[in-house]
Amino acid sequence: MIKLTPDQIEATDNIIKVANFALLELRKALVKERLEADFAKTTLSLIEMKMADISKQISVPTQTQADIEERHAKIAAANAKIRELERQLAESAQIDQTAKQIPLLIRKFTHWWRINGFGHTSEAYFEEYAFEAKVSGHLFGHHDSRFSKTPVSDRQSRAEWLQSLLDRGYILLNVPEDRSSGEAELLNCDRNTGLIQDLFKEHFPSSEVMEINNYARREGNFVIKDIRILIRDIREIDALKAPDDE
Repeated sequence: MIKLTPDQIEATDNIIKVANFALLELRKALVKERLEADFAKTTLSLIEMKMADISKQISVPTQTQADIEERHAKIAAANAKIRELERQLAESAQIDQTAKQIPLLIRKFTHWWRINGFGHTSEAYFEEYAFEAKVSGHLFGHHDSRFSKTPVSDRQSRAEWLQSLLDRGYILLNVPEDRSSGEAELLNCDRNTGLIQDLFKEHFPSSEVMEINNYARREGNFVIKDIRILIRDIREIDALKAPDDE
């Protein structure tokens, strides 16, 4: 004899009523020759679920209940696999996008230094939370006329560029009178290092000049060799103008 509590009896009776109603509706459609495939499928699925619920309520396992639970488990496992695949695809897309973005960011920075700084960038790479670069203190600029098709124009451009550095307050050594040739150098002094720091802060507010290296001249002066810079907010680099193909 199956012993049920009053709650179990009433709950089971309610489930039976729903199943019975579904069977009656199925019979009506059948007798009146209005039975459609979608309706039949939905009604039979409802009856199947209610039969499994009755099985649970009275603690009498049936194959129907086992089949439903097995299907539910398979569906849950399939959904979990789909979610994992979607996560992997999303991560893969992010990695691909990042892989494409990093070279462009480096090109943006090196182009900016070539135009707004002193020319050459010897190192540029991303740390976990920042961008770091070593830029040259040699006054290369972007007016190298050695292999140019327009050497005269380039020498004029270099002369104007060196003059612009002087106008901005930089202290230079070995600057020829015509400004177009020679090996002008950047003196390592408080004025020049301050201007360099201001230059980076103006374009990259999150930046910090980590190190300025120099070397000695025969005359006893020290000139700037290279500058190591750290930029914490990568968006500041991304905001730079994208360079044309160089």
